[in-house]
Amino acid sequence: GNAQLGDSGTYRVIASNAATSKTSNGATLTVLQDAYPRLAPLWNLPPGSRPYVTVDISNTPNLRDIAHYAPSNHLYVLSRTNSETGSTEAQIYVLDATTGAQVDQLNTDPGVIFGGQSAGALHLVSMDVAEDGAVYACNVSTTETFPDAFKLYRWSSGVTSAVPANIFEGTPVTSFAAERWGDTLHARGWGGNTEVVVDSSAGNWSAVFNAASWSTPQYVANLYGAGSIGRSLKFGGANTLWQKRLGAGLLLTSYDLGTGAGQVITNYNNFGSALGPVGFDLTTNLLAGIEFASSSDTPDTLNLYEVSDLSAPLLLAKYDFPTNHQANANAIGEVLWAGDKVFALDANNGLAAFTLVPFTPTPSLTITASEGSVVISWPTNAAGFTLQATP
Repeated sequence: GNAQLGDSGTYRVIASNAATSKTSNGATLTVLQDAYPRLAPLWNLPPGSRPYVTVDISNTPNLRDIAHYAPSNHLYVLSRTNSETGSTEAQIYVLDATTGAQVDQLNTDPGVIFGGQSAGALHLVSMDVAEDGAVYACNVSTTETFPDAFKLYRWSSGVTSAVPANIFEGTPVTSFAAERWGDTLHARGWGGNTEVVVDSSAGNWSAVFNAASWSTPQYVANLYGAGSIGRSLKFGGANTLWQKRLGAGLLLTSYDLGTGAGQVITNYNNFGSALGPVGFDLTTNLLAGIEFASSSDTPDTLNLYEVSDLSAPLLLAKYDFPTNHQANANAIGEVLWAGDKVFALDANNGLAAFTLVPFTPTPSLTITASEGSVVISWPTNAAGFTLQATP
């Protein structure tokens, strides 16, 4: 088991046989508290806690995606149907990211948002929020035929009064409409610099949309290959993409918008075959990902890793989702790293929110001799600790 503070002390090994015994020299074990960062539970929503947090058909769950916008402290939750009214129209709910309380709901006018795979059953599936607060979402499609062709929508802001606009309709990559598009979407930038990327579930192509011309996306080779429908897709630095599927590695690729060529930069394969979508913050060298349980007797977990070396991730802790494992055949989920908070959606298994508790080493007093004097020193960055003294 894990070492506890009370396990600190001196340990010896005694080796013996029928004739004699020998005792080793003492070895000192020091257990440090909070040796690594951890996540503290903030709130969670188990299935059944709200009308739109449901357990559905394992390969077509209703709850599909989440997105976060820091300036408003809002978490957006996308459901492909409105379970509150029994309607088949998709809804986007707005939660207070700190408490989980529902505070708003976006306008998803069915006169604008309609069509998609399965006769419109997947007419809103994935979403993200750009740096200026504009919300982007799309349907899932495998056809160029109206009304079920791929569609990309935009809300100028994440408030009820914002009206959705259809900013693209067609196939993201000519001649590849039959590939399933729209299960994942990521946005970056703001205003006229906004970019949105979507990919095909077959893993052959990605399409990059730019605010300068929404109607003419640029396609790039994906190089990821087929696998679970649920997966991670994130912009990296410059023209790069991070991707992660269940049972596959964490892949970083570069792309050339001029030629459409893609190139694998690196592929990290040491996260375990049960780990699906991930989110990470490389400024703190931390990554969190959904591990899907193999038994309905135990919950899925959100795993926290230290990834200063992505080729050798260190598992720090596992945090349970708020129910025992419910079937999620397509591994649909999302993990968002948002400053000092982490949000995770595991379709059919609920939502969970956490606060990052960083490692704060206990400071110590240092006493040294210097030119006949005794120098006592104390760290200047010992936040949360006060040095006390008495004559």
